[in-house]
Amino acid sequence: MSRNKLQLIVIITCSLIIFKPDLIAQDSSKSLVLKTNRPRQSSPFFYQPDLAYEIWQQFKVMQAANAGDPLAMHELGMRYLLGQGIAPDTLKAAFWIKQAADKEITSARYNYGILCLNGWGVDWNPFEAYKYFLYAASDGMPQSQYVIGLLNTDNLIIRQNWENAYYWIKKSADAGFEPAKDILQEIIPKVSPEILRSDSENFIQKNVNKKLSEDEDFNSSIGLVFIDFDNLIDSIPRVTNSILIEDLTNALENDSLLNSLKIDSTLNFNAQQLEQIKILGDHSCPEALTILGKSYEYRYNDILNKIKAAENYIRAIKLDSYRSRILLYRLISDNQFNDQLNRSIEANEASALYVWYGLNALGLRNDLTSNDIITVLQKASAKEHLPSIVELGLNYYTGNFVSKDFDKVLELWKYAESRGSIEARLRIFASAVFDRSFQTSNENLITELKHHIKQGSILAQIILAKCYEDGFGTQKRISEAVKNYRWAAQRGNNFAFTKLKEIYNSLRPPDEKFKLD
Repeated sequence: MSRNKLQLIVIITCSLIIFKPDLIAQDSSKSLVLKTNRPRQSSPFFYQPDLAYEIWQQFKVMQAANAGDPLAMHELGMRYLLGQGIAPDTLKAAFWIKQAADKEITSARYNYGILCLNGWGVDWNPFEAYKYFLYAASDGMPQSQYVIGLLNTDNLIIRQNWENAYYWIKKSADAGFEPAKDILQEIIPKVSPEILRSDSENFIQKNVNKKLSEDEDFNSSIGLVFIDFDNLIDSIPRVTNSILIEDLTNALENDSLLNSLKIDSTLNFNAQQLEQIKILGDHSCPEALTILGKSYEYRYNDILNKIKAAENYIRAIKLDSYRSRILLYRLISDNQFNDQLNRSIEANEASALYVWYGLNALGLRNDLTSNDIITVLQKASAKEHLPSIVELGLNYYTGNFVSKDFDKVLELWKYAESRGSIEARLRIFASAVFDRSFQTSNENLITELKHHIKQGSILAQIILAKCYEDGFGTQKRISEAVKNYRWAAQRGNNFAFTKLKEIYNSLRPPDEKFKLD
């Protein structure tokens, strides 16, 4: 799948595939998928042994684990993790699973990698996770082969290597792992035809074996996103309505809201739907702004509405929407659109002034000086155009086109907030959290940010990540910071991806295999 600034980020999410060995069986058996960090409840339809038997089994497991039995160690760790016959305790779970992993139990190696990657019971450490995943993959575990393949694509833990990614994911797919089969088709276009024509097992094995030998110094619902910002706009396929709807669906963490929207591929909104989409857009949801722009451009097929479309595309681009860049570029290639835009500018219409400013700020027009750019935005702001007021405040905040003036920033954003702008409120939160420019109450901040995230807010997602990173208004939790930066980066936000890389680099070991340059 090719896109402009294609987002191909590998993200291992909180979904956890757990392999639990039976004490008297070989190291294999069934898997469980944990949707959250809480143990899953046992089904009441299965036979439940009596309490005395459970206690006896628990005693035998602990006895065997303490005696050094690696399968018992893993079993005990899983019991602590899942709360099976024992109070859940992620710290003890991580301890015992690591003991089993270091005794070369394959599924324990994989599970400990998951714990390290999510910061469950241990400090978040993706590099330690990689080591354990690599050992499990080398032992032939398809799930771990899949993960190692993905980690070769993201350029966060190890250097991006599509050949190795293809090697591991193909091995996983050949072993019957369905997610690997699905993603293999995404990987193939990235691999040279020479490798695809050759016996890839022999072609790549040398490089893989070399990597394994370098790792001899340590003991022995996954989601995919790629981050690749190199593709050109000409390589982008047509941005269909179905793609935009899928983007919005993925962005929202609110099933009831999705159900109430009932968006179909025509983007033919009634008044209520249109208002709901506008609200999502003001929550700084770039996917909603893009859909709104596309709807104005095509469904409401009027040249004045095309100016409204451009306004929404520009607002989405300010949040790093690559799809809106494509749509805006194609829209401004229409001479009829440009003629009407110029007439609307002469009439001092607020949306047209904002679009004029935006096109110059983005470098898509070059008919305004730096002084004129800010003057145009001030004119639009004076007409109570809330996106212009918020944008004007942002310029005073960053010092773009004008000198920095935090008093002016707060004045503008507070005014926009009083007029109903949710984005202005989020901008105030962002400035308070990131550089302490403004004071804001920590009380209920995290709860409110999570509410905005359910409305698709990418700003709230990034602010929440920073709160977890610094311990602002909540307990410091790097794993949660990483999770939120990842999802924002998956949606195309460059700033979030930069922050994500900073966190990884802060822990990066000096080992050659982890150097990205």
